Amino acid sequence: MERNRKHSLHKKTALLLAGLMTAAFGMGAAAEQTYPESFDPRPDGVSAIREQYWGTCWDLGGIATLETSLIKAGLADSSIELSAEDVLWWSNQNTEGGWTNQRRDDGGYAAMTAGYMETVGARSGADIPYFGEPSDPEDDVSNFYGEGENTRPENYDTAPVLYDVTDIVFLEEGSIEALKDLITKYGAVTVSYRDGKDVFREDTGAAWAPYDAEKPANHTVSLVGWDDNFPKENFVEIDGKLPEQNGAWLVKNSYGTEYGPEGGFIHLSYGDGYMMKPEEYNYIYAVAGAREAAGYKRYIHDQFGPVTFWEPENAGSNTYAAVYEFGADERLTEVSFATMAQNAQYEIYYAPVEDGVPSADASGWRLLAEGEKQYAGYYTEKTASEEAIPEGKGAIILKLTAEHPSIGTDENLLQMGRPMFNAIVDENSSFILKDGSFAPSEREKQGVGDIVYTEKVDFCLRAATEPVNQE
Repeated sequence: MERNRKHSLHKKTALLLAGLMTAAFGMGAAAEQTYPESFDPRPDGVSAIREQYWGTCWDLGGIATLETSLIKAGLADSSIELSAEDVLWWSNQNTEGGWTNQRRDDGGYAAMTAGYMETVGARSGADIPYFGEPSDPEDDVSNFYGEGENTRPENYDTAPVLYDVTDIVFLEEGSIEALKDLITKYGAVTVSYRDGKDVFREDTGAAWAPYDAEKPANHTVSLVGWDDNFPKENFVEIDGKLPEQNGAWLVKNSYGTEYGPEGGFIHLSYGDGYMMKPEEYNYIYAVAGAREAAGYKRYIHDQFGPVTFWEPENAGSNTYAAVYEFGADERLTEVSFATMAQNAQYEIYYAPVEDGVPSADASGWRLLAEGEKQYAGYYTEKTASEEAIPEGKGAIILKLTAEHPSIGTDENLLQMGRPMFNAIVDENSSFILKDGSFAPSEREKQGVGDIVYTEKVDFCLRAATEPVNQE
């Protein structure tokens, strides 16, 4: 959207994942349900409208969804303000690897926000406040991280984490019913659409655009409600056409309270051409599980989110493993994993490690959790084990059974943004069961020209522990 510099939009938006935690929010397979003709959670069911500066909608759109989800779950009230600034610093200028944004106006992927929430959790906006307009708007130097007034918060390493985000549900294909289902269960859904003066009607606060492959989605927001009877006549005509049907989503935007006639909230047509069309710039997710920070000791190889995608050649079952060096007198409390598979059955085990490699003898594995997941997503599962695990190297095993039992996110999400991400790989950490034994997660990749190289990857297969004698 071409407005002024204050509302410059991101250049790249995408997503990542999804999941659920029944203990926190509760979610099962989607059942047939009758929804009301309209749903509006204002004023108590949503947090305050914010005003973005630079191209940070990908960040604010995700944080807004998390805030609404926490309110929905009874973990916060409408006064909540989580730190969007924390996300920005987590996802930039990581010289040793990870996300490598250099400027605030570089925009970003929604995958960054989801990866932040899954890895860090969420911290307070009062502790790490948002840096908006610099004192001299004409001075571009503050656009760059670490330059001018754009400095790393002094308390960045010490501000406490308030919430753990345990699960995020991802929709590969949107529909009115599916979005209503997620809003009803979790309070909000993060989406992206094509924004601009030509698609927004200011007097009615309504936006829509037919899909155009030459004009990708360029703005990320949070859906918090809907109105089946919102007149299609409230939208602008584009090429002489209006949306084909009445109905619109209630959108929590990030352009401040003076944008549109409803204090910063707008309506986005059910007939918008981008909303239901996931692509590299538009992925749809809801925070499906969160809690107050538990303080568990966490074991993670993929420090900047589950951005590696691994899909087996054949459908059916696939077995993955992650090896960690566990401490003494620790009990496994949770295991987290990410998958793009839908309707996937999962089994999670602890297994011993021999000479640095997980044991393939399933008779020595300890079952921790099992079940089925309807959606692609990032999931956190409580374990059934109360006893300590052995000190030293041990493996977390994930067996997935689905049409496409993948682990990690869809690699296509990051194709255009690969220069923005440099993977950090922990050697000999991730394995895949192949021909009756575990092999390192390596594969040949095509580089520039005729160059073929071996890519090592880390799987998103995480563990959390607590002292075994903790009451």
